Amino acid sequence: MNFTTVEKDQNYEKVKVVFSKEDVERAEGRLAAKLNREIELPGFRRGKVPKSILRIRFPEYFEKEIVDELVEMWLDDRSDGLLLDPKMLSEERNEDGITVELELHWEPEVELPDLGELKVKFPSKDSVLENIVESNLETLRKEKAILEPKEEEIEKGDLVRLRYKIVDKETGEVVREDQSTEVNVDALKWLEDALIGKKSGAKIDTFVVEEEAGEPRYKLQGVIEQVYRKILPELDDEFAAFVDEKYKTLDDLKADLRKSGEREYEDLKADVLPSLALKELVEASKLHVSDRTLELMVNEHIKRLKSEGKYEKAVENAGSEEELTKAIREELVEALKARLVPVVYGSRHDLSITEEEIAEFVEKMAPTWSTTPERAKKEIFSSKELFWKIVRNLYEQKVGAHVLQNIRVEEFDMNADNAENSQEETEGVPEEESEES
Repeated sequence: MNFTTVEKDQNYEKVKVVFSKEDVERAEGRLAAKLNREIELPGFRRGKVPKSILRIRFPEYFEKEIVDELVEMWLDDRSDGLLLDPKMLSEERNEDGITVELELHWEPEVELPDLGELKVKFPSKDSVLENIVESNLETLRKEKAILEPKEEEIEKGDLVRLRYKIVDKETGEVVREDQSTEVNVDALKWLEDALIGKKSGAKIDTFVVEEEAGEPRYKLQGVIEQVYRKILPELDDEFAAFVDEKYKTLDDLKADLRKSGEREYEDLKADVLPSLALKELVEASKLHVSDRTLELMVNEHIKRLKSEGKYEKAVENAGSEEELTKAIREELVEALKARLVPVVYGSRHDLSITEEEIAEFVEKMAPTWSTTPERAKKEIFSSKELFWKIVRNLYEQKVGAHVLQNIRVEEFDMNADNAENSQEETEGVPEEESEES
């Protein structure tokens, strides 16, 4: 097999490959082996039919498949991986062999950045703990709120006792019988819209909106039995003792919340920092990909949108066909980088995932999956798709952790940043508008 490059543009390559008679004979041998695994002929043992006999019995098969088999043989000898299926531009057969011209789109080259120039930003421990303590105190206030019946209209923050049933809007069938429950008004947006402004005794009839479920099928019908106003307790020593008698002062409660928050912070840091490091690596890496490759991929994506009836809506959302094409191109580049960069980085640093690491992950996650480690492991190893999904996630975590060891981590005060952003937003509001608000 000899080949010459006719044209090259980054990962795009047009080649002419010349296959000799010996190459053709070897390819025919591979085709015969494949055919032997699929058929049986009288008078021959299964898998032992000579190639010469198969050539006579199935001439169309060899005629049709020989070029594809030759191309596959040639590609097997190349260390590069193909991004897209090869395209046959021409073929020529003669007594000396077969010559083909191919259009190839290899996986593009990844140029990794200098890790010394990368950094990730992460909120400081004190600023995170301050937010954790404040958030948990607010949650405790709501849990310990005094409920006071009210006759006024329902507002955000109220609690409602509701008697309801769920009805299939198409058949009228009651899929959930009358039952009573207490619900926070702002717990569900669709329910909040139906409740706000109503009073005790009012009826409601609204669609049950489920995320990503398409057109609502069910309706909630019921009556508001009682509305409660939540009176939140003051944050003081008495409140702390109300939460638990072991707390003598509010500072004791805050100290305990801060202590548990420290564990949350360390867990958050261990989970998030490697992901941030990997994200920084991917964004800073360069992809050397041909415009021809991207154009072909964009066109295939648009073709798929049209076949699914989603193209017009996509154009509408993007603003124009030109903007949609641009957005698809950018998304494809980012998707390629997200897939290729971790692999390139990991291979250059000899990173891999062992069976022991997979077992350790399964052991850790099994309780959250409501199953045993043995059952979870059996399910993972019996599903190729699930297995490689977990391996990829573990691999990316390992790559992120490795990158993290070689870049700077810069801490910032998240509360100061929030205050600064709030000040900037206020400064951007005209004086009259600011006074009105």
